[in-house]
Amino acid sequence: MVYDKKDVTLALAGDPAAFSRLYKAIYKDLFRIAYYTLSERQDAEDAVSDAVTDAWKGITNLKEAGAFEGWIITILIRKCNRCLAGRYRRSEFIDTTPEDLSG
Repeated sequence: MVYDKKDVTLALAGDPAAFSRLYKAIYKDLFRIAYYTLSERQDAEDAVSDAVTDAWKGITNLKEAGAFEGWIITILIRKCNRCLAGRYRRSEFIDTTPEDLSG
């Protein structure tokens, strides 16, 4: 990911324009990670959106500007894992075995 670390410092201070620049700089990479993990475009877009929203809300939890990349990827991976878990839970309720369909 290529972003200006000065923007991280400014975002930590509450500058929404700096965070917006960070978002623009990292969106494609975040989307690639989410899409690779989830294999569905809409789910990947939702996971990135949720991760970026959570990152902005929790930017003060970031301890070092240099840790931004790993921090936001961790947030994204958690979002992706929740999405996958939701898919698994939904699939438990749908049984499409042939013997059940012949009914």
